[in-house]
Amino acid sequence: MAKIKVALINPGKSARYAVQEPLGIGFIAAYLEKYGYELRIIDQLAGEDVEQELKTFKPQVAGITATTPVVYDAYEVAALAKKMGILTVIGGAHASIFPEEAREHVDIVVKGEGEKTMLEILQKNITSGILTGEVINNLDEIPFPARHLMKMDRYLYCKRKVPYIGQLPYISANKRIVHMLTSRGCPHGKCIFCHNTWKNMAYRMDSPEKTVAEIKELWETYKIDAIDFVEDDFFADKERVVKLCELIIKNKLNHILWDGTSRVNHIEDIEVLKLAREAGCRSITLGIESASPRILEILKKGITPEDAKRAISTIKKAGIIAHGNFIIGNPTETLEDIEMSKKFIKETKLTTPEVYLFTPYPGSESWNNFKKQGLLPEKNDWSMYNQERLIVNATNIPTEQLESLRAEIYMSYFLRDPKRAFAIIFTSLIYSDAFFEKAVNTLAPTFKKYMRKIFPFLKKRNPSCEDGRGKEQ
Repeated sequence: MAKIKVALINPGKSARYAVQEPLGIGFIAAYLEKYGYELRIIDQLAGEDVEQELKTFKPQVAGITATTPVVYDAYEVAALAKKMGILTVIGGAHASIFPEEAREHVDIVVKGEGEKTMLEILQKNITSGILTGEVINNLDEIPFPARHLMKMDRYLYCKRKVPYIGQLPYISANKRIVHMLTSRGCPHGKCIFCHNTWKNMAYRMDSPEKTVAEIKELWETYKIDAIDFVEDDFFADKERVVKLCELIIKNKLNHILWDGTSRVNHIEDIEVLKLAREAGCRSITLGIESASPRILEILKKGITPEDAKRAISTIKKAGIIAHGNFIIGNPTETLEDIEMSKKFIKETKLTTPEVYLFTPYPGSESWNNFKKQGLLPEKNDWSMYNQERLIVNATNIPTEQLESLRAEIYMSYFLRDPKRAFAIIFTSLIYSDAFFEKAVNTLAPTFKKYMRKIFPFLKKRNPSCEDGRGKEQ
């Protein structure tokens, strides 16, 4: 009897979303391979032709993942697969929140985690419906992501395609980078903008032994130079971090440099950070979001600006680079609040800060709040949910001014660090796929602002200004 063929598809057409390997479907592929199914990962984001790959592979089932900004691409892929007579299954954050919407485009919707539910679909020959994925509490049950099915030549050199990414600022575009996801969920899970506010899943981690085994395999297979740990909070469990670092050193894998994320309040013990540095850690990304105490309280971050300053200082004392994420356009935010964040970035000398526009992702607490207040658009353009456009302006600052302020924060940072700016621009001129799209989205508002100062006749009233005041923009 021939094996059932399953194609797992990573949809999307914008190169700026193709930073990391499609780890989610990579886990599902590895899990299904363990049970004897024949798998193929088709990666549209990495430039693969979905139609041609489906014709070549001839799968019976197509599993499609989708985040909100690429969900239209996912629906197009689903329509193509259905036309070819393939059973279509969709999962991911967007489908989990809007299963009825997704069900209009596919045969089966999977809400939540997909490994066990995809297996159930195949074993029980399920052909329609909305299913809830079973949470896997012991992540060591799941094999390493099926990178042998991915376009690793594309992802190993991700900085060639997306040169402006802030993580691993010390790694050049010619170095080999992999991404690892060794935990699921967040121990805090209360930030109003975050997907973790609707998932209600316990925080779970791979064991240190499994993680170091994966690192060893990645070194032996790809001779990697660096790892970007992409979970929500790598440093959440001190005991796990210590054990993992000790194993990395013991296995002589500490020549591989890496970074990880952390909540500000999980950076306390400098001895742990010194051990992490010895194990290869060179940068830590902090979710700071704002330097305004009032805004931090609204966001339910559970931290203060003083906490963030202490964390940055501790990281630097351990010889590690401090990298930070910020959001502007937060609900009720004022120019004074934003100025606090600008001043904070300058005073703490953060390396390559990332600045996003507040985005009420579907299912998050902010989404639900805006929905109750009648602030959400009547018709959503899901492709705009990319943290680079303001979906709802819940401030008293005109939208265009907020977009311009974001660009100015970036520009002021790079003026203070021209060497890093030159390195990014130089790489971008060689590998320009995603850079110009990012530059247009980020810097266009400031360019437009100064052009209108030079040429006043360009000013016009904008009656659809999202703050409702129709001011000159």
